[in-house]
Amino acid sequence: MLDPLSPDLQPLNELLSLLPQRPSPPTVWRWITKGKNGTRLESLKIANKLYSTEAEVRRFLCAIQSPTQQVANDESSEERELKRRGILNG
Repeated sequence: MLDPLSPDLQPLNELLSLLPQRPSPPTVWRWITKGKNGTRLESLKIANKLYSTEAEVRRFLCAIQSPTQQVANDESSEERELKRRGILNG
């Protein structure tokens, strides 16, 4: 849980503007309310403005990358199985 008195809190829109491609507001809202791949982006609403920390944004973005890497690993294992069966050359 984020500390509302933390000096690390920054407006969420400023933190997200540091990304190479800024996500849309509906996407950010989904990340906060529903999450992605079982992980939610923690934020605080103070005076009708959303705040978070750089560490929290990093944590969230790293956490949602894991399933993608898992899919890549699964595809590799499928490819290995096809090669083992002689269906795929390589």
